Amino acid sequence: MPEIYSHSRLSSFESCPRKFHYRYVMKLPAEKESIEAFAGKRVHEVLERLYKAVAESRVPSIKRVLERFRALWDEHFDEGKLRIARAENGPRVPLAVLRKTARELPLQFALDDSQAMSPGMNLSSAASVRIEARISRTGNAVPQPGDLVGTSGVIKPGARDVRIVVDKVVP
Repeated sequence: MPEIYSHSRLSSFESCPRKFHYRYVMKLPAEKESIEAFAGKRVHEVLERLYKAVAESRVPSIKRVLERFRALWDEHFDEGKLRIARAENGPRVPLAVLRKTARELPLQFALDDSQAMSPGMNLSSAASVRIEARISRTGNAVPQPGDLVGTSGVIKPGARDVRIVVDKVVP
């Protein structure tokens, strides 16, 4: 099969030929992978498989393609999902924390005082909060570059049907 030069490979060579040599010629593993690169790899794996199937006159259903993508995602991404409630005004200490895995998404959840991080700093004591959802490759409680995050608007503790869209990347 001929060597394929993707946009990311060519950009890598343009920005740093030595990095390109280490990564693509010597095939040394990268120290860390951004969430964009991780998702891109899963998409490329699914598309490559789809292309091969079509070349063999087999066309899988969109349902099957999406199942394969989900399976690849789950196989390679096993880190936690953090949902954190912080007081709108006051210290940045989380008032409640709930840890779930990416496999459990989408997720219905409830936050309450039993999930408090510190005595005396609980959800029911705040007039209003923001809820943050974060997907972390490292599982670290402190946000890291490459983590995906989404934040609710300001809400009252006990609010129902709060929808959070994870749509930002920690720089």
